[in-house]
Amino acid sequence: MGPQGETVLFGNSVGPIYDPNNPQVQARLRYANPNNRPILCPNSDALHTYLCLLQRGSAAQPNFQLRNSSPIPAHGLAVQAVLIDADIDFHDGRGLMSCELGLSITSVSPLGSRTLFINGTCAPPIVHHARTADAESHLG
Repeated sequence: MGPQGETVLFGNSVGPIYDPNNPQVQARLRYANPNNRPILCPNSDALHTYLCLLQRGSAAQPNFQLRNSSPIPAHGLAVQAVLIDADIDFHDGRGLMSCELGLSITSVSPLGSRTLFINGTCAPPIVHHARTADAESHLG
């Protein structure tokens, strides 16, 4: 983490993620460890799976404002991927963060699980936009 709350996420994965609407998963939930509940999010694309994870991860719901979203090629085990620009307040004391994230999701495994991969950066909007503008000025 940087001095102003900047975060770099590379090679982060979240999973296994199970669809609570899947009958196979429902049958196994009866035997789930109550101290280590599985991650439950309906089968969806990478962005909606990320939003589900954000909502389930904290007592205070994060504020999420999507600014831009565009599909990107999926690599490796991923079957769908998207690049997003979003403003997120995780309610963790750092305030609003401007994030550029690459999200990708795997197909459903034979056991009914998926994995979400997250790569990108988050920084306070002033820091993020200043660095983006500086990087763009070097390109032009």
